[in-house]
Amino acid sequence: MLLLEQKIDTVLIVGGGKIAARKAAKLLDDCASVTLVAPKILPEIRNLSAAKMFLIKEREFKDTDIDAQDLVVAATSSKSLNTHISELCREKRISVNVVDNPDLSTVYFPAVFKKGGLSVGVATFGAAPGFAKAMKENLSDLVSENDMELLNKYIAARNSIDKNFTRLSDPLEGTLERKKTGKLFFVGAGPGDPELITIKGKKAIEDADLILYDGLVSSELLMLRGSSSKLLDVSKRKGAHGIIQEQINKLMIESVKGGLNVCRLKGGDPAIFGRLDEEIAALKKENLEFEIIPGVTAACSAAAEAGKSLTNRKNSHKLVISTGNTAENDIPKIFEPSGTVIFYMGLTHLKEITAQLIKEGVSEDSEVSVISRASLPGSCRISANLNEIDSAVKNSNLALKLPALIIVFIKKQA
Repeated sequence: MLLLEQKIDTVLIVGGGKIAARKAAKLLDDCASVTLVAPKILPEIRNLSAAKMFLIKEREFKDTDIDAQDLVVAATSSKSLNTHISELCREKRISVNVVDNPDLSTVYFPAVFKKGGLSVGVATFGAAPGFAKAMKENLSDLVSENDMELLNKYIAARNSIDKNFTRLSDPLEGTLERKKTGKLFFVGAGPGDPELITIKGKKAIEDADLILYDGLVSSELLMLRGSSSKLLDVSKRKGAHGIIQEQINKLMIESVKGGLNVCRLKGGDPAIFGRLDEEIAALKKENLEFEIIPGVTAACSAAAEAGKSLTNRKNSHKLVISTGNTAENDIPKIFEPSGTVIFYMGLTHLKEITAQLIKEGVSEDSEVSVISRASLPGSCRISANLNEIDSAVKNSNLALKLPALIIVFIKKQA
């Protein structure tokens, strides 16, 4: 496959080494006649001579060799000879490719991915052939068997398909219509540190056409997006909601219906206090496809920051994850004063939370840690007993930033 619009019938290759051998093997598939000139020739090139239209001339290059050629490939080890061949071809307006020298070339060879009846060329116009080759290899993961089945149906019925490739006449009416809807990926961005994103979550960010992200998502993660991907901040911070949930739902639905693959990027894990149920319900109502990609929740990173385990075989058999910011500002009942309790979004209600826990019978000596920006530079942690934590936070010189987590390691009663 060549990056050239005109038809190529005759090709001259100057050189007899490994690169010349690779070029000859490729060009014999695309061109009617290939001639190779070189004083020394590798055995693998001689093995190609069985091809009907492959001529080998084992001698030095002559200027007249380029006459009547549609394309000349200079693949010698001599820079001066390659430059000379390029100048000759330009004078006679013959297309020329000088291996690994895009400045001397007027034609470039892409890295070609082939599968069945599909050929895709990837080119950097000679600037980075290794990169083009790597991209070509990635295409094998993108072209599915369903894609090949669709291509084969299209080839078999091509006379029945109109120019827009949108409709197919009977008996295969509609089987080749383009996919009209996209897919939404709910992706957990993790607690803040961009290195804590999952591999699958990273891929969803890279492949998305549109990324709807929350305010707690790090800028480093957003930089992973593709060059054509669009970003939209849909943050909803306490006391300063920039966008309401109904608007987010509408954005998701319209974008997926428009054929876009959308990444709904949420801080931590999307299934923990991320209003995931409401967004899923909106998509299900419209019969739209979605996938949930879990993330590292803030509770795990906060425990790591505190150097503590959230469970203990002897003293903590239960882990409770709760919100400290309910719609009615009620503090959730723990029912049984044991285990570890984690409150999300509860810093502004810390006094009420600690009072409620003590009222329920939780030991005042239980250790409490309040942690903000867990996993990030500048993280803050304040620890004290349950009956002292509120005062400790108020009197601390540390600047705790919202959102913050409260972890209560309930001390087992004697």
